[in-house]
Amino acid sequence: MTLDTSALLDSSEIHKYIDQRLEAWGKWARNDGSHKLWFPSRSILAQVMDNGFSTPGTSSPCPHPANPECEEIDGHLNFFKVFYPWESATIFAYYVDKKSKDKIAKEHEVGIATVYNRIRHAKIWLEGRLSMTY
Repeated sequence: MTLDTSALLDSSEIHKYIDQRLEAWGKWARNDGSHKLWFPSRSILAQVMDNGFSTPGTSSPCPHPANPECEEIDGHLNFFKVFYPWESATIFAYYVDKKSKDKIAKEHEVGIATVYNRIRHAKIWLEGRLSMTY
């Protein structure tokens, strides 16, 4: 899904849209026990041992409900983390772990302005990714 910027009249609406998408992604990632931006909390082998192995054509419970919009954001942010690991960690802490900006600044040993800038940078980058047509 791409962001149609022609439908959004001003930058405040675009920023609100990006924030809504990140909030939804954070909730989705937080509620899925096996998902982490960095790596899964359990190996595939452990998941198969607990849930069994299903062959094609058989049904098995899905580990989390499909959510194409959140999966899209997740894919973009997985790409983002390769180039901007500190910004990625900040976005994850803010939207998934629901930490305050003050707490993130203390944990990352940076100033609060740096946290704001990292979040702003990630949002601007994501806005650009969502506005691209494939």
